[in-house]
Amino acid sequence: MHICSFSAKTTAPAQAIWQLWINPKHWSRWDSTIQSAELSGPFKQGATGTITHQDGTSTRFSVISCDMLQNLVLSMPLGMGVELLIKREWKQETGQVLFRHEVSLMGPALGKLMHAGRKEALKKSTLETMEKMLQLLEGEAGSQENPSGTQKPAL
Repeated sequence: MHICSFSAKTTAPAQAIWQLWINPKHWSRWDSTIQSAELSGPFKQGATGTITHQDGTSTRFSVISCDMLQNLVLSMPLGMGVELLIKREWKQETGQVLFRHEVSLMGPALGKLMHAGRKEALKKSTLETMEKMLQLLEGEAGSQENPSGTQKPAL
């Protein structure tokens, strides 16, 4: 069940986007639902970790796909056989990088139906995450190439 997809463009280098994505210690900088995150070992397919949310609960996650410097997919169990999948990808365009964040639920139909009530909160959280990520990226690009730090509208 597709929940949402958001895309944004930035003049920041693609490597900056990739570093934001693969460094769990800094996920709380751009995802306000996360208090902290840890990964057991290097960020690669098959790696696992734990996210501690702002409400104090913890969720395990797995890196189920990772094409270095291109895209990644994270999976988090929600219960009833349902997993939250987060797919992030980027591609170079003329003078800019387009990056995308997609959220979906995978699992049995009844389980997905039971978790469908989270859809609006997940959409809102994903949009906020993309906006914060864009602000971080544009701030970093602004400090090097654009001294005014002008930010582009998100999404």
